[in-house]
Amino acid sequence: MDARSKTELQHLDGVDVRWDVPFAGYTTWHVGGPAMCLIRPLHLAGLQRAVQVLNTHMYPFFVLGRGSNVRARHVWVRTPAIRLEKVFERFQVKLEIEIQV
Repeated sequence: MDARSKTELQHLDGVDVRWDVPFAGYTTWHVGGPAMCLIRPLHLAGLQRAVQVLNTHMYPFFVLGRGSNVRARHVWVRTPAIRLEKVFERFQVKLEIEIQV
């Protein structure tokens, strides 16, 4: 991830960003190498801002809930991980995909 993107993420309001985080601390089985970037939104607006920055710079990311259905290898996770914690327990995700032919 380039320095500009890192700075944008680091300074987002309502988002806690950590770099080179041991992924094992966020999975039920306590396995996994360091994540390049762990993004912890504190509220919905923070989540929206973080996703907007990642999409603007075309960085793929994955969403991590409580980590019970994740088996991360003991290698460096090369994409940012967004960790949804207790504040998001009551949210439902609606995925909309637009396909152009």
